[in-house]
Amino acid sequence: MKKLLLLGLAFSIGYCANAQNNSKSLVSKNVQRVSVPVLKKITGNEVIPVVFQENNYYTMSKKSIDPLFGEPIGTTFYDLQTNSGICNRIVQEPNGNVSAVWTMALVSNFADRGTGYNYWNGTAWLDAPTARIEGTTRTGWPNIAITGTDQMVVSHNANAANKNTKPISGTTWTDESFPAPNSMTWPRMVANGNTIHVIGVADYSAPFGTTGFLSGALVYWRSTDGGLNWVDQDRLLPNMDTIHFSPKPNYQDDYSMDIKGDTVVIAVGNVLSGAFIWKSTDAGVNWNFIDILPSPARKFLFNGGVPLDFNNDAQQDGIFGSDGSQCVVLDINGKAHVFFGFMRNTSDGAGYSYYPGYDGIWYWNEDMGTISYDYYWDDPTGTPTYCAIPDTTNFKIITWIKDLNGNGEIDWSPAAVSGNQYGFYQTSLTSQITACVDKKNVIHIVYSSIVDGAWATVPSTAGSFDRNYRNLWMLHHDIASPSYLTWEYDHNYLDSGRIISDNISEEVYPNMLRKPFSYDPENDSATVAFTYMYDVYPGNSLQPTPPNHGPVENTIYFKTIKIECNTVGIKEIEVVKNAPVVYPNPTSNNVTISYNLINAANVTLSIYNTVGQQIMTTNKNVAAGEVNVALDIQSLTQGVYFIKSDIGNKTYTNKLIVK
Repeated sequence: MKKLLLLGLAFSIGYCANAQNNSKSLVSKNVQRVSVPVLKKITGNEVIPVVFQENNYYTMSKKSIDPLFGEPIGTTFYDLQTNSGICNRIVQEPNGNVSAVWTMALVSNFADRGTGYNYWNGTAWLDAPTARIEGTTRTGWPNIAITGTDQMVVSHNANAANKNTKPISGTTWTDESFPAPNSMTWPRMVANGNTIHVIGVADYSAPFGTTGFLSGALVYWRSTDGGLNWVDQDRLLPNMDTIHFSPKPNYQDDYSMDIKGDTVVIAVGNVLSGAFIWKSTDAGVNWNFIDILPSPARKFLFNGGVPLDFNNDAQQDGIFGSDGSQCVVLDINGKAHVFFGFMRNTSDGAGYSYYPGYDGIWYWNEDMGTISYDYYWDDPTGTPTYCAIPDTTNFKIITWIKDLNGNGEIDWSPAAVSGNQYGFYQTSLTSQITACVDKKNVIHIVYSSIVDGAWATVPSTAGSFDRNYRNLWMLHHDIASPSYLTWEYDHNYLDSGRIISDNISEEVYPNMLRKPFSYDPENDSATVAFTYMYDVYPGNSLQPTPPNHGPVENTIYFKTIKIECNTVGIKEIEVVKNAPVVYPNPTSNNVTISYNLINAANVTLSIYNTVGQQIMTTNKNVAAGEVNVALDIQSLTQGVYFIKSDIGNKTYTNKLIVK
């Protein structure tokens, strides 16, 4: 098993410690310093630009189907699956069958946009859909759930939230709008039996009743009879008022939901308005507001004519916070775990801008409490700027772009134009998180992140630009771990968790089943499952203005990954205080492996080449404290190697470059 992992060939995976070859984000300041205006979130109801009326604006040959990518279940020209937060787009029936949905358009002008739906019957997926489930109604942003006897899809149409239902074993969908008055956009939906919970944004363009909101109020709907009637309609949950928030909180698409029995959680967040959760333990009757990041700009009215200014020096300030890609998952005890990307915003008072070159994922759970803000002076553009940033001591980023070649920096195309080195999603360079929890209370996350050193020349109406691809990555966390920073990677062992080592595709919008797809008790393994979208070009055909590229046909894949549970969930004595550090690197004569032991442990250090052959090894019992082990590597030829450190109950891997 270990040999297969070293070769990066195994689809049945164990865990390896997240000894990342870069201990912080390596995105350069020059990349981070570029700011762009935040665009109004896309609903899909906008008038399609004339340039997109051509069918097959770009004609691309599809990549041949490769089992490595998973099972293709559908296609779409409409490639903006969300503006930020994830929808619930994959669901499993009690008998194990799986249904998946996505926003689909089968023509390049998106005229037929609606819900793509496919079904796995326990043996095989149906043929890819050739029409939306809504018939003549044009929709977007679908969510799927199983109610008492039906499958339900909630999306939005041009005027309101939309609902489609069919019997679980049936094939005919019934299409209808939510009851009036209703102007909800970007919905999210979860269900437990016949109790259905929906959250969305009220009409963006008109005042919402007498609440004082001008736009962007989050509203909650609840049904207890499978969607026949709604006992809550346009309900404002605790603190969703203009006492706590700006009249324009602008939480468009910046939220996600999860459910476990009668416990329901809604995670919400963006930079200016902060991040928080609403949680109910009585099936939505009562709700608690729990703050995560109480942004000091929460009451800021970004188009009020006054710049963002925390220290009252009449200068425009900056603020860090959530990029809006909220993902929330409930563990087996009903505790909420929240993920979102790291982002920076500012506002001149007329509009606001973000810095798409920032990178990283934050993680929070209910045990961590509310995170305070600190203030410091930054110099992103040559002018000192006063900034608000979440507590960097107690709230740390758990992952970021991986330095795949170990050269200490993230490699973009030499021909890349500043600010155009990547596709624009209005999120962090590492973002689009989705999560599930297994029976041993281990969290598994899949996310999309920039690939170091892999780019494509992307044609667009604004010219051709070299942009780096995004691929999918996977991390795991034992909730019983004493540190929230203890995340482990697996699968593609040499790439620190990259699920599919493909340098010629954009892999985005992953969406996981919230619990494993299946268990194998004999081998104590679990299989997790998710869908994602495969694109031939970085970025999408709807953002920014003009978009990164024209419409191309994208593939929706379903992928499973088998995880060996017997290597996790067993609590042993912690012996390692910090992951091993390898230096100098690159080197040609000697290398030192440095680590710190909490308790004495047996330590085995081994060096492997890129085909998995063990070149040298050493083993000894080591006392607690700081340890520095020097190895003579003069006999090694130039190239890439991997140092594997087995320390007590942990395994770490560091990439070594011999020059």
